[in-house]
Amino acid sequence: MLLERNHELDVLAASLEAARNGSGRFILVEGVAGIGKTQLLTEARSQLTAAGFRLLSARGVELERDFSFGVVRQLFESTVTAADEEERRYLLSGAAGQATAVVGGDVAAGAEQHGDFAALHGLYWFMANLCQDQPVALLIDDAHWADVGSLRFLAHLLPRIEDLSALVIVGMRPNEAGPHQHVLDHLAADSACSLLNPAPLTPDSAAVLLRARFAAAGGVQPDAAFLAACHASTQGNPLLLQELAGALIAEGVTPVADNVAAVESLGARALHRRVGLWLARVSIKSRQVARALAVLGEQAPLGQVASLAGLSVPQASRAFSHLAAVGILRTASGKASATSADFHLEFVHPLVRATVYDGIDPADRIATHQRAAALLEKLGADDERVAAHLLRLPPAGDPHTGSVLRRAGSAALADGFAGTAVTYLERCRQEPPPAAERLEVLHELGCAAQLIDDPAAAGYLREALSLATEPLQRAEIGHMLGTEQYALWRTEEAVATWQQALKELPAEEPDLRRLIESTLLVISLLEPSQRGLAHRLVELRDLEPHASVGGRSLDCVIALHEAVVGDPHAVSRALRGLEDGLPLRGTCTASARSTAWSVLAWADREEVTASLDAAIAEWHHLGSSSGSASLMWRGMVRLLRGQLADAEADLRDAVRIAAVSKLDLRRAFCGPFLADALMEQGHLAEAQAVLDWAAEVPQASPRSRPSYLLTDSRARLLLARGEYVDALRLAVAAGRQFSADGGTNPSIVPWRSEAALCLHTLGREEEALTNAEEEVRLARRWSAPRALGRALRVAGLVTGGRQGMRLLGEAVDVLSSSPARLEHAKALVDAGAALRRAGARTEARGHLTEGRRLAEVCGAAPLAEQARVELRAAGDRVRGSLLTGLAALTPTERRVAELAATDRTNREIAQMLFVTVKTVETHLGNAYHKLGVRGRRQLAEQLGGQLAATPS
Repeated sequence: MLLERNHELDVLAASLEAARNGSGRFILVEGVAGIGKTQLLTEARSQLTAAGFRLLSARGVELERDFSFGVVRQLFESTVTAADEEERRYLLSGAAGQATAVVGGDVAAGAEQHGDFAALHGLYWFMANLCQDQPVALLIDDAHWADVGSLRFLAHLLPRIEDLSALVIVGMRPNEAGPHQHVLDHLAADSACSLLNPAPLTPDSAAVLLRARFAAAGGVQPDAAFLAACHASTQGNPLLLQELAGALIAEGVTPVADNVAAVESLGARALHRRVGLWLARVSIKSRQVARALAVLGEQAPLGQVASLAGLSVPQASRAFSHLAAVGILRTASGKASATSADFHLEFVHPLVRATVYDGIDPADRIATHQRAAALLEKLGADDERVAAHLLRLPPAGDPHTGSVLRRAGSAALADGFAGTAVTYLERCRQEPPPAAERLEVLHELGCAAQLIDDPAAAGYLREALSLATEPLQRAEIGHMLGTEQYALWRTEEAVATWQQALKELPAEEPDLRRLIESTLLVISLLEPSQRGLAHRLVELRDLEPHASVGGRSLDCVIALHEAVVGDPHAVSRALRGLEDGLPLRGTCTASARSTAWSVLAWADREEVTASLDAAIAEWHHLGSSSGSASLMWRGMVRLLRGQLADAEADLRDAVRIAAVSKLDLRRAFCGPFLADALMEQGHLAEAQAVLDWAAEVPQASPRSRPSYLLTDSRARLLLARGEYVDALRLAVAAGRQFSADGGTNPSIVPWRSEAALCLHTLGREEEALTNAEEEVRLARRWSAPRALGRALRVAGLVTGGRQGMRLLGEAVDVLSSSPARLEHAKALVDAGAALRRAGARTEARGHLTEGRRLAEVCGAAPLAEQARVELRAAGDRVRGSLLTGLAALTPTERRVAELAATDRTNREIAQMLFVTVKTVETHLGNAYHKLGVRGRRQLAEQLGGQLAATPS
């Protein structure tokens, strides 16, 4: 009986219809135990079946929350197993093949191990393949007990689900997910998620439920005082109301006011009491089956339950029938036939399982977990399933237990599941392992924990360092330990650890030496108290180029130092650092690549795009979440080039990944970049919200973590709002922060031009001119077109008159062949406006028309509107959009069009570009409209010989 759930049922019905029509939906049902989440999922199952959906269900289990992708495996493994060879090949085709290790299927011999994000990418495409012929519904109950890998899959799927014929319904209790709560919070806060919070029943509805129960039992109807006591005792919780009524009926309590005391006595304990009573009344064999299932975990096959209970399958089957009859167990939905030992069981409610499990004597519980581990190992279960039971045993110094836990942890780490790896390896450490293996276990623990838990990683690595005796190994561990100490704001400790590692490092190890030196140089830029670390910069700059990973990392970081002070030699050094690709090897080389990308982006170099695209492909393929930084830097590059929509998409993805991966420190970069992209599109309120979010980064130490980026972006927002006094104050503050790090390059922080515009508007012309001229001088030294063009444009606006027009003209010329189309558009519009005011209307219209076109291509609505206003003032009859022809395509639209013209399907293009099919359809539709074509054949003719080279 569903009472007071009309809103929830309306949302369900609307979401079902949308999903069936190809627009996926995600529903999160949140509420305390017994509030009716499972009932809603049961009702959803009925409606979805009638609507023709393929139903896949799973349930989080407390004892299995450390099993990597456990819930996802419940959802998809049976589908892969049941598929014939042709269907399996289709489901795992293309990018979906990266999910093979998770969902099942044949893994090719010698296949690469993929990390967590590669699995998420593969799972999305597996889901997309599954939805092709039939809408799919995922029903997940008790998600608060789901493993973190499965939760991250849901977080990855959520912003993409609208492109699929899919409905996801997730039930969870609030604030019970432990260390994974942040992922569930992220799901609930996403605007694409419909959040349902079923409320407790009102007294009137509780009375309806109770009267029906007592009537069905043939008893008298409850009176008002009795009903009120029942509602107060259970707080309107539907499950507890049902259990209380059942207990009262079983004990023959007449529902009248005189028996209110009996209601208060039973109260919320009714469920535990009922389960205890029924277990006491059933046979010993039935109790053995219930307890075996509570230990093995829900949805265990009957055969395994029978073995653990010490019974034959027929005996266990009869015991199951007894337990089902009294409302303890039920068949697991959609599983094997009841005639088979593979028949799966589950408890009717998690609270029932908890009651049974908690009722087992602690010593018996440990012994049963030990037998369960031995049983699963004998049956050939993988190490993770065995380890899930070993986790429940107290440490006993057992070498075999430690060996299984270590193998499970090492396998999880190799697959990129760091959280799972830490759980198993930490338990292995507690066993403890033999003395000869302890150092290796601690080292592995440190490697795993550094991805998810900096304090724990530092502890493991410190202990490992104390055990290490071989100099190279001590240096390698010291390098990792220093990285964790720095992440914990213990900068001086980190520097001391790195410097000690350098002292102990053998002279014949130049690779690691250069890697540590590059790390110290990065710190010298980020930490005001550690600027002295840059004292070796000159010496390191003079080193012979070294082709090792450490040598190229050092090149990248030195290039950053040179770029900050505006030295144009930085560009060639950054290119050398990225030569042949700089492979990911932990956070250090990933950070080094980021520094080189920044240098090339500030220099307007085309090479940065190819390097970033290759890094993103590598990340999706091998995939740890830490590699997602490449998305953030590509977003920055696209922003600087005026590709605003593409920049926003990359940066929003980077923000999502940072949120579910606890990479909060990335806010210091993502926030300003994303806010700037939003500002240029005219979304000032959204930009403000993003900057507020970015400012939430903990400031527990004096480190800058380039605070000038955030300050500079805030100044631009105030300037866009016309708040010139405050904008000037923040622009100067950004300059002060940047200068404190030795920064002068206006391509990084253009604070002088922003200050000049504010000063000019405030009538402080001399100061404005001084700032503008100094920025032009610095930009000429750096010689990148975007920075120089902007400096010239601002100088032209501030200077005015004939000289100002000359500077604006030079800005247009400088930017005409650069990739910075948005800055070019700004120069054209400002130059056109100046020409219009000088009376040169014909020339002005040419500049303004081209500036408007470029602004529209970039998606810079405020600038396009400014150009339209100036065109009207210049006497032009302003027409509709100018976005037509090949030059009107955005870079992403052009890339999609080029791939489509080579007869690739939308799905193939989507998988190549790591976007959804609907995104490809949108870009392709825009390209058709701008080029005036109707299909791929005309598209190929229009593009002609301009097709880009395509990968094999």
